[in-house]
Amino acid sequence: MLYDILLDVGGTGIKGGFFSVNHNIISDSYNFNSDSDKERDVIIKHFCAICNQIWDYIEDEDKKIRNIRMAFPGPFDYQNGISKVKGLAKYESLFDVSIPNEMISLSAEENYSFIPKNNFDFIFINDVEAYALGVMNKRKFFQGYRVIYLCIGTGSGSAYSVDGKISYDRAQGIPENGWIYPIPYKDLVIDEYISVRGINKLAQKYCNIAHSPLELSRMVKNGNDNAIKAYREFGDDLNSALLPLLKKFGANTFVIGGNISHSSEMFIIPIEESCKELGIDIIIESDTSKLVMIGLTNL
Repeated sequence: MLYDILLDVGGTGIKGGFFSVNHNIISDSYNFNSDSDKERDVIIKHFCAICNQIWDYIEDEDKKIRNIRMAFPGPFDYQNGISKVKGLAKYESLFDVSIPNEMISLSAEENYSFIPKNNFDFIFINDVEAYALGVMNKRKFFQGYRVIYLCIGTGSGSAYSVDGKISYDRAQGIPENGWIYPIPYKDLVIDEYISVRGINKLAQKYCNIAHSPLELSRMVKNGNDNAIKAYREFGDDLNSALLPLLKKFGANTFVIGGNISHSSEMFIIPIEESCKELGIDIIIESDTSKLVMIGLTNL
């Protein structure tokens, strides 16, 4: 039987699984450390070790590898599997490194059967685009749908789709690469506000401590007025930053995912009201990694 190894590569953690090509079934997801701050060789060995562990989970004596498919944060040369991440405190040592070449080279040394022998059997995609494909196929966002997908986490990852296909068409009102994070907002860019950093700054402003989103959400649930104010301003920023983009694109659907989406009830009201006025459906899809895995199987 043929299998794909699936990896959702994040800066703080990696989620992995496998896909049975013959049976069209995705496995459960398994969690791993990222080691994203380590040296190149350590990270490559770690990727191979993760693939090895996932391969061992497949109970099939006749198993054969087809692809290794990775969802990877940008900037990244997805066609060639070369990371362009720099200055983001993650995967710095992989800058300008061909991940397929390195993994194939290590495989030759260690005689790994679970590593494909050809570069074209390694498939890479932006992590938010993989998420978008997962949502698209789950929700059947095909003909007639104009969708913006936003994953709020360490940054504001985004993707756009038109009629069931990821689009980068600037003429359609889509920013370069479908990325909203570098778009100017207030005195900086969207990424500085619609992100963990944005939450940290608001927590510092209202609570005098740069609480994490999880800590701040717990405070909201406990009725802390300052935490409530912080999330309320975050919701106002989300509305102010995204509303012009939704209008420019002519979106009829807006999907929000990422870790912070688990606390969406604390900040969603302003953008929800704006979307209602414009006839835009707003959907929260918080099971981000599962949807990334689905997206990886639809490449």
